[in-house]
Amino acid sequence: MAEITLTNCYVKMGGSSGAAAIALSTAFSQATISYKAELQDKTAFTNGTRRRIAGLKDWNITLNLHNDFASTDLDKYLFDSIGSTAGWVQVRGTTGDMSASNPGYEGPCLLEEYQPVNGSVGDLNTASLNFLSDGTLNRNAST
Repeated sequence: MAEITLTNCYVKMGGSSGAAAIALSTAFSQATISYKAELQDKTAFTNGTRRRIAGLKDWNITLNLHNDFASTDLDKYLFDSIGSTAGWVQVRGTTGDMSASNPGYEGPCLLEEYQPVNGSVGDLNTASLNFLSDGTLNRNAST
């Protein structure tokens, strides 16, 4: 098994996977994808151990970024995206093409919060973005 070090993640966001999007991997310093199923308890009185069944799936993508108002349209995009139902995000382990060894995880989502200014005196102005699912998270292994 080949391990990877996250030094060159690919981050892209836009209106949909086929619509105009912005790829701004250089602005981001951390990416986390969380994918889970809600487990429902189906334990009956006669069971001696908890029993469960998978319910709805859920996912979110958290991205940490270095805010930059001058060089890109990222701030405007994020500011305008709060609560928008047309959001879409894709994250890959590297900036290389999607493949079996570099899958892209993407899906429709809502941006929950954006902090355009965040920090103390002398700090780097950063923001943490939490994109919540608004549809299926897809794992794509080809372009």
